[in-house]
Order: sequence, then C-alpha cells, then structure tokens
Amino acid sequence: MSVQRNIRRVISRDWYIQGFNSVPLFLASSAVSGIYMADDLGYGYSAFVFHYRNGYGEMAYLNSDIRRIWLTVTKRLSRDADYLKKCRQRYEKKVQSVQVLQRKMDRYNIRVLTDTALLTAFRDSYQAQINTVGVGHLVESIGVAVEKDFKMALMKAIGPRLDFNQLYARLTAPSKPSFISRQESALHAIALAPRLQLRKRLHDHVRKYYWIQNSYTGPKHLLARDFERRLHAAKSLAVERPAEALRNKRKLITSLKLNTYIQKLIHLIDFTTIWQDDRKANILKNITYLDRMAREVSRRARVPLASVYHLGVNEVAGLYTIKDVSGLAQELLRRRQGCLQLLVGRKEYIASGQAYIHLLPALQQAEKRSAQTGNAIHGTIANGGTAVGRAVVCRNIASIPKVGRGDIIVASMTRPEFMPALKKAAAIVTDEGGITCHAAIVARELNIPCVIGTKVGTKVLRDGMTLEVRANHGIVKVIR
Repeated sequence: MSVQRNIRRVISRDWYIQGFNSVPLFLASSAVSGIYMADDLGYGYSAFVFHYRNGYGEMAYLNSDIRRIWLTVTKRLSRDADYLKKCRQRYEKKVQSVQVLQRKMDRYNIRVLTDTALLTAFRDSYQAQINTVGVGHLVESIGVAVEKDFKMALMKAIGPRLDFNQLYARLTAPSKPSFISRQESALHAIALAPRLQLRKRLHDHVRKYYWIQNSYTGPKHLLARDFERRLHAAKSLAVERPAEALRNKRKLITSLKLNTYIQKLIHLIDFTTIWQDDRKANILKNITYLDRMAREVSRRARVPLASVYHLGVNEVAGLYTIKDVSGLAQELLRRRQGCLQLLVGRKEYIASGQAYIHLLPALQQAEKRSAQTGNAIHGTIANGGTAVGRAVVCRNIASIPKVGRGDIIVASMTRPEFMPALKKAAAIVTDEGGITCHAAIVARELNIPCVIGTKVGTKVLRDGMTLEVRANHGIVKVIR
C-alpha cells in the first residue's frame, strides 16, 4: 500500500515527460545517473517516474528539478567560464573506465564464468550503463531551460522579425555533425569506393557502427549485410564542416550585433548539443554489453530475457546468486504487462499487477492536465520551412515501415533507429525535446521542417490526417 501511496503522491506533481521504446534495464540504468550525479557535482535530480507497457516507456523529470539545475549551472558558469568543460572532462574519465570494461568483456567466454563472476560482470555492465550518462545528465536541464531563455533574449535583441525563426534555427545549429550523419556519410563514401576495397571498408564500418540501431529496448547488432543493403540508398548529408559552420555562425552574430550574453548562450547550446550526441553514442554502445550479460543470466536462471529486462535498479545491485533472479520470476512477469517505477533519491518503488491498475486513473489525470485540443498545435521550431502531408504516428519501431515518402512523422521523440523513415519524411513533429534533441539535429541535417515540444502531438494527431507543418511559426495545423 505504501508503494501506491508514494507513487500516487508523486504523480500529482508537475512533470516533463519523454517517451521511448524502452524497458527498465536499459532506460532506468541510464536515468538514475541523474540522481547519482549529486555524488560528483553536489547537485542532481531528486526523482524520476517511469511508466512501462508493451515495450514503450515514458520517463518523467520534475520541472522544478530542471529549472533548479539550470540555475545552478548558470551560477557556476558565472564564476567559472570553463565549468561545463570541467564537467565534461569528469564525464570522459568515467567513459574511459567504461571502455576499459568493454575491452575486458570482449575477451570473456561468458559460458565458462562462474555464477558469481557472471553476476559481478552483470552488475559492472549495469554500472557502466549509468556511467555512459553520468554527470552528462545535466545536459537535459540545459537543453530544456536554455531554449526559453535564449529565445526571449534573442527576441529582445532583434525584435519580432519575419525571419526570426530561421535565424533562431541557424544560430542554434550544432557546429559538429551528429554520429548519425557521420555514419551515413561514411556509408555513402563506401558505396563510391573501388569494388576491390568494398569488403574491407564495409567490414571496418561494421566494427565502428554495429551498435547504431541499438535502443532502450535492447541491441540490434548489425552485420555487414545490413549495411550492404543500405549502401546505394546512403547519401552524404548536407552538413557544414565544423570550421565553416563556426565561421558562418560568427558572421551572423556580427551582422545581428548580438550581445555577449546571447553569444554565451549560443556557445552553451552548441557545447551541450555536441555533448548530448556523443553521450547518446556511448549509451547505445554499452547496451550491447549489458544485454550480453543479461542473456546469460536469463539462461542460467531459466527466466525469460523479457523478464530480466524488467529488473529494478536496486534489484540489479542486490543480485549475488542466480536464485535471486529466479525468485523474482513471477513479479517480473507481472511487470511485463505494465508497471510504474519511481526513483526518489536512493529509494525505488515499483507497482505492478493490481497496484499498477489502481494507479492508472491517477496517471491518466496527470496526462490530461497537459492535454491540448483544437486543430492547431504549437511547439518550438527546430528547423524552418513548411510542409503538407499525411500524418504517420510512430509510437515504436514497428511503426517505421508505415512511413512513405512525403509523410509527416509524429512521434514522442525520434531516435537513431528512426533514421530510414526520417529520410523519407516531409517534416517531423514531436511531443518532447529541446533544441539539442535528436529530432532537431537530424531535421537540420536533412533540411526538413521540424516542430518539437508540442507536448500532445501523439495524443491529438492520428494516422492519415492531412497536416500543415508551418515550422517557421512553430505551428502544426490539421487540414483534414
């Protein structure tokens, strides 16, 4: 009863929700870093709520946490201009330890490990998943909060110009191509290479990017044939080289006569966007290693892998015998039907079965509080332009084949595994995401209209609706 009471009380607060194709093993391990980062920085997130059902999950941040962390970062930056660089250096040290562990695991013959050694490796790979986000979890707060502050400052500086949103998008475009773009351009180069070099270059490409379609639902280990199928469809994305992008941004800043404060925000957005993209690559790579250990634990415990995927944060930390996993089999099975997970500090509460069902009305009320209706939805511009097309609501990976050329993708958030569909889309509309999010980055690289942060796009819009995306104004309109 205390679990329900705690979760019900927390749900009633003001949350910022992100949606993912996800299971607890991969999502919660990445998220809990936001609480643990207080050990390194002296501040962090106070709580997270997760809702999992049928391979889809929603992760909620307290809006008060986001604002508090953003204010803390700005205060520390005012005292030390290199504060975020130092945070990133601390983050990279943890990532180096993750890479050392991964090289060690590459040498493992998992089948001959003792149960004790296997569970140690499982806990270590879980900790590595936490470290792939680490103190970099403050990027979320910066990405969400800086958007509002930057837009207000820019509006005050240049006024309500007709081209305001185009200028906004150009000033916030990252100076470094995303890992998605780098992979796509590298694959395009392989397609143009002499035939005698094709096999070796394709093999090297697999070693470098086998993880690129991993997600919070687990790994999808790509093979040479997977990349080979895409060779002739790959293209070199129209992304400015870093030096050129920096020069063009500086010219724009000079021509607009932007003040020092705005220039600092532009630099901050660029820094955090690049960090967030590099961090995502680290997350996706380690999912392969964590999954490898989970599979062997599943085999020995005779518990389905899908159930092992629903272990809680504190449960993984407390696994010391295979019987510990077997003893959770029935509870894990209930969680697969739907569960709510609450992390408050170092405490964890998970509601499944009847407790979960009783909490659903409170959860639905929380969603209704942020609902928006009508034929126009407002969001934030990520990339300008106008597009009209058929709506395709992508709630999970299975939705991707529905997307045809010229369709408008509507998603809670986009992720790397959406890339084949994104390249066919006329525009992107998302519920969540700040100006450093995946959809914003890819939309700029593909040069298609994108409106992010609508909050209710996937709740209000339906497959087959004809939409007009007026990204220059941050508006998505239902035509019919």
